[in-house]
Amino acid sequence: MSHFAAHGYYRISWHGDVIKVIVGDLFNREGVEQLVAEIDQAVAQGARTGWGLLLDARQWQGGTPEAFELWLTRLEGWIRAGELRAYSALYAESIQVFLGGTIRDRLTPLMPYFSSPDEAACWQWLGSQGLAVGTAG
Repeated sequence: MSHFAAHGYYRISWHGDVIKVIVGDLFNREGVEQLVAEIDQAVAQGARTGWGLLLDARQWQGGTPEAFELWLTRLEGWIRAGELRAYSALYAESIQVFLGGTIRDRLTPLMPYFSSPDEAACWQWLGSQGLAVGTAG
C-alpha cells in the first residue's frame, strides 16, 4: 500500500500498434505505479500483443530513483513477456537524454530502441520496426 500521493503527469493513447505515453513533471514511485497500471489496462482492453511504445518525455523533469527503477523493471517485464516489441523516446533536453541513456543501455540488449528530439523521426522508426503507427502525433 502506498504511503504517498502520486506525483507526475501522464497521458496515454493508442496509435495503431503503438501506445504513446506523454509524461511531465517529477515522478515518484506511486506515479509510475499508476502509469504502468493504466498501460497494462489499455493493453488488456485492446487485447494487443506485439505493441510499440513512444515515450514523449519533452515535459518530463525526472523522478525518484525508485520511480525510475520501477519504470525500467516494468519495461523489461513487457519485453520478456513478448508484449513490447520496440521502444522510442522523444527528449527535448540534455538531462532527459542523459537519463534516457540508462534506459537505452538496459533495453538495447533486449529489443530495438530509438531516441530523437524529432517526433516524426520516432514515428518513422517505429513504423520501420513493423508496427502499424496509425494516426501519429
